[in-house]
Amino acid sequence: MIALWVAAGYGVGVSAQSRIEHAQGWGIHTRPLSDGPYEIVTHLQRPCGQADVVSERFERRALQVAKNAPT
Repeated sequence: MIALWVAAGYGVGVSAQSRIEHAQGWGIHTRPLSDGPYEIVTHLQRPCGQADVVSERFERRALQVAKNAPT
């Protein structure tokens, strides 16, 4: 999904090196972050309706980590 947003000009992606190399095949070009620090925002997208147990656990953990992150 992030590849679609980036390709359409709606955002930037932060990803692992292996994914970045794969995205270059789709015509998405990258550059390293420098002159930081930067605030990185992540959006969790999931279908409407009841999430499965694994997804709910991931969401709870992500919210806990974000709450405890230094500002």
